[in-house]
Amino acid sequence: MLTKLQCDFLSVLKSCFCNKNSIDLSPCFDFEGIFKLAGEHNLIPLIFNRIHDADSLPPQLGEFCRQSSFSSISSQVSRQEKFLEVYDKLIRNGINAIVLKGIILRDIYPMGDCRSSCDEDIFVPPEQAVRARQIIEDCGMGFDYGEVDELVFSDDETRLIIELHTKFIEDFLPLEHDFESYSNPEIKIIDGTELRTLSYTENCLYIVFHIYQHLIVSGVGIRQLCDLFQFINVYSDKIDWNLFFDVLEKNKLRRFFEALVNIGHQYLFLDERLLETEHIDVDELVEDIMSSGIHGGSEEERSFINTYMLSATQKRSDSRLLNRLRMVFPNYCIMKKRYSYINQKPFLLPVAWVNRWFRIIKNGEHKSSKKSIAKAESRLMMFFKYGILEKKD
Repeated sequence: MLTKLQCDFLSVLKSCFCNKNSIDLSPCFDFEGIFKLAGEHNLIPLIFNRIHDADSLPPQLGEFCRQSSFSSISSQVSRQEKFLEVYDKLIRNGINAIVLKGIILRDIYPMGDCRSSCDEDIFVPPEQAVRARQIIEDCGMGFDYGEVDELVFSDDETRLIIELHTKFIEDFLPLEHDFESYSNPEIKIIDGTELRTLSYTENCLYIVFHIYQHLIVSGVGIRQLCDLFQFINVYSDKIDWNLFFDVLEKNKLRRFFEALVNIGHQYLFLDERLLETEHIDVDELVEDIMSSGIHGGSEEERSFINTYMLSATQKRSDSRLLNRLRMVFPNYCIMKKRYSYINQKPFLLPVAWVNRWFRIIKNGEHKSSKKSIAKAESRLMMFFKYGILEKKD
């Protein structure tokens, strides 16, 4: 069951998108708790913009959040300028670069710069990846790590991170869809720069797939749901809903999406006139999302159970023995995300296993392993409940 603080936070967040939604900002309002949650979900600028003028906001807390918001927004503006510079150069050099999420979603927020993010995602056809990497580095961005299907670059000055993808769906995800619209993309003009992106239907699908990925790998924060709901509110009439639901059915994610819709209707700002669905009790899912933080990082214990969850998801199985073995010896696709040196040298996977367990022992995570496994298995039951995974007979 959600706490009063979590309910108040969701009420404030809803009001950021629906100005007509009234909120109680009386002196007993827990401003400190609200901003703590906002920090965990990377939403301080958006929340502060909504309640900055409340008479009961403690001056010291208000000033701290004002400075934090100003710094976040200023940094976001600098990162966006750098990204547009890099992207424009990619296009001028003949790269069919497709922008995913990030700046495309920021453009439809009530105050776009309040949706801060350090990274921008770009898809390019595999045959253009080498040339695209050269162009990005020519723009002064350094190559951090990665392999053919995902390369990560960063800019020291603006702290912009660009993730260059040659696949829309990562290999470890049990999802299938050919994102064909990249060959005939939609064009968005932002700050005078033409950006190529997926069709409205495939963009919406990609957002759902991305939420699914984060949920099973570590956790998904409430901001990712805001991205989805705002996209639907703005572009609902441009989405081919028949195709959208056909793809969800194929990937056995319809019930999961309907659960998300219920969250949007019951707790946030998704327009109830746009999508009708059966009522689903989503309290357990909302609690998981609220405790997750922006990408599952608000609970230290999650670092131990994530591998268990991802292993189970890959096989869509509820075999406890197999999942526990995979937690001890995670496969390459899982390990490469934390131990980047095996990207170039896969044969060092056993070394990474040893390093991982040294880290676990050093941090004392093994002491709570039984509790963590129990929590992981409970979370797995939640996945079955919402149709995120299929339980074997």
